[in-house]
Amino acid sequence: MTINLKDTNIGSFEPVPSARYEVEIETAELTSSKSGKAMIKLRYKILEGDMKGRLIFDQIVLVQTAAWKLKTILSAVNSDLINEANLDENKYETIVEELINKRLSVYVETGKNDQGQTTFNCSKWLPSENAESGDTLFG
Repeated sequence: MTINLKDTNIGSFEPVPSARYEVEIETAELTSSKSGKAMIKLRYKILEGDMKGRLIFDQIVLVQTAAWKLKTILSAVNSDLINEANLDENKYETIVEELINKRLSVYVETGKNDQGQTTFNCSKWLPSENAESGDTLFG
């Protein structure tokens, strides 16, 4: 089988605008960062609005200095893991399982880096506006 790239259009791919989005964590994958630290790659799927169906990518490096981010995201999905004092590599798959298919709200800021490439920064994770009653940021 051959592939013809010469006559294939790339198409245009516009980044999602900076805004808050209702999302579902479509995938969470345990992997390693460039420095060899354990990391979870997240793929959010936008659930509403003009950007419905678009994907946003995020990552959490599993180190103490980034524990605030992990706790904030776990809090937003109403996970009991926020009270864990000893999350080690034996529990990393449990974290991944806890995140998959969960809804939350995330703020995405779109920008450009020094090379002119589009960048995305996810922040301000909150419980989904459509979460079941009783879901709160810190239980």
